[in-house]
Order: sequence, then structure tokens, then C-alpha cells
Amino acid sequence: MTEAVIFPQVRTVMSIRALSGILLSVSMLGLVSCASVPSFRPSSSIESAASLHEALLLCNEYSLPESATRPVALKPFVDCVSKAGEIFPSQNTEEFLTFRDELRRKYGALNASFWTPRLGLEMEIAIHAILRHLWSDDHSASSEVERQLVMRHFERTADILKARNWNSGAEPVLEPRLESLRASVAGLNDDAQIEGGSAEIAPENVELFGRLCERYAQLNSELQYLSQLWRDLVDMSLIDPRSNSNDRARRRYLARLDRAVKLAQDLRAELNRARESAGFRLGGCNR
Repeated sequence: MTEAVIFPQVRTVMSIRALSGILLSVSMLGLVSCASVPSFRPSSSIESAASLHEALLLCNEYSLPESATRPVALKPFVDCVSKAGEIFPSQNTEEFLTFRDELRRKYGALNASFWTPRLGLEMEIAIHAILRHLWSDDHSASSEVERQLVMRHFERTADILKARNWNSGAEPVLEPRLESLRASVAGLNDDAQIEGGSAEIAPENVELFGRLCERYAQLNSELQYLSQLWRDLVDMSLIDPRSNSNDRARRRYLARLDRAVKLAQDLRAELNRARESAGFRLGGCNR
């Protein structure tokens, strides 16, 4: 009789403990998931913006962490754009709503197994270009690469913004350090083309060559991002010269420019060593 009473109690206690363990695990997973979303604190709160355009300027301050390894790196863009639309519903244009919905859909469809830092950077460049066009009608502020990335990653938004007809323009204001970096990166490829050749790659060098080609591609993508960020700085200073977001964006630009210059210097040294020791040719990366 006693056993009959005790066993159900034991089973009940065990069930409660098991349930508690499951709930704890679920809550911990939730914490991990939340912690994995990159933090984003714009220079002013989105709620303090006076218009949808100003809110989008604040959303534009976000940039992906260096070498973002998961699609969740794009979530601050999704959240910020959605929040801007909620705060200013009367200002939601068809163009904005198309972009907001496509951004949500694209983010929801991203698969971690197919994600690469380069894909993230391409989408980031496209998002910045779209945001710029949503607050400005100056289509000449876009580069050809930006136009192509918008059409590649946001087809519906590209259609409604008529990205196919954008006239790619030059930098609104030249920035000496950026131009020096651009020349340095171009020089890496010029050196390779002068040396020429596309000899058979020895098996032991395949991994090294692939890594150098990938680093060169990433450096070019970073250069494209910096060019876009510089255009945004010029745009923001014209729209609101006294905005605190200008200083913050400029600091971010200078920090990333410093890193890119260092990357270019390191890559040049590695390319020289690879050419001398293994006959590496950067011009063969796309062959």
C-alpha cells in the first residue's frame, strides 16, 4: 500500500524535475539566440526621429560585424526598418513597403549553411544603397556594383526603384586616403597582370592560392563598402549638417579604412612571398 503511494509521488517529482530541465534548456537557448544578435545603438533613438527619412538615416548607421559568420548579423537591419515603418505609418510609400517586405522575406529565407561573409557584405552594400535611394532621388550617387547588387539580392525593390535605369556616378567628393587605398588595391592586380602567366597549380599550393584569391576578393568588397560609406557621409552632412550621427558614421568609416589599409599591406606582403616561392599569379584567380 505504501509502495503504491510512494511510486506515483516519485514519478511525479521526476516528471517535475524533467519538465524543469526542459524549460531551463529552452530558456537558455532563447538567451543564446538573443545574445547572438549583434547589438545596434544608433546615435539617436528611432523613436526620436522626426520623419521616416530621418529614421532610415539612423538605420543606415548599422554595419555588419567584421567577417559576420551567420545570417543573424542582418537582423538589426530588419528590425530597424520595420520599426521605422511602424513609427511613421502615414509616410510608408509603396517603395518603402516593398523594400521592408522583401528584406523580411530574404532574411527569413537565409540558410546558415549557405551563408558566407561575402554574401553578407554584398547584401549590406545593397541595403545601404536602397536606404540612400529611399531618402534621396539622386540616383547618380550609386556605383555600378551597388546597382548590380541591388538587382541581384532585392529584385522587387530594384524593380520599383527602377534600379536598372540608375546612372552610376562618381564619388561626390574625393577622399584622399580612400583614393590611395583604391590605387593600392588596383596595384596588387596590376603587378600580377604584368607578371602574367597562368601556369598549372601544384597540388600543394591549391589551398594557399585559393585563400589568397578569397582575401583579394574580400578586400575589393571592403573597398566597395568604404566607397558607399563615404557617399553616405556626404549625403548625411548635406541633409543634416549638425546631426550627431555624422560624427559616429565618420568614426566608423575611419576605423574600417584603417583596417582595410592594414589588410592591403599584409596581403601585398603575402602575395610577394607566394609569387617568389610558388609562382602565384593574382591574375589567375578568375580563370
